[in-house]
Amino acid sequence: MLDACMEQLKTPKQTRSHRGDIMSPQKRSAVMSRIRGRDTKPEKAVEMMLREIGIDFESHCRDLPGRPDFVLRNRRIVIFVDGYFLARLAVPGLAAEAL
Repeated sequence: MLDACMEQLKTPKQTRSHRGDIMSPQKRSAVMSRIRGRDTKPEKAVEMMLREIGIDFESHCRDLPGRPDFVLRNRRIVIFVDGYFLARLAVPGLAAEAL
């Protein structure tokens, strides 16, 4: 038992990029690469509502700053849909299922 504790003390600790970062850069990269930028569940719900109402829209227009999720050009309206992935990570006691 004592030998195992001494071995743990000898192994170098993993360095963190900043105080709040608890993952290695490789793990952080793997987690962040799984976050989709389009066709998320909230976006699909908004898209379905717009289609049911019969409103013409474009999605993810590259010609506008910020690449809005939905653009209603004839009404001069843009819609940005915030997903819940990062918001759920901020809530204490609520862990994302994907992690």
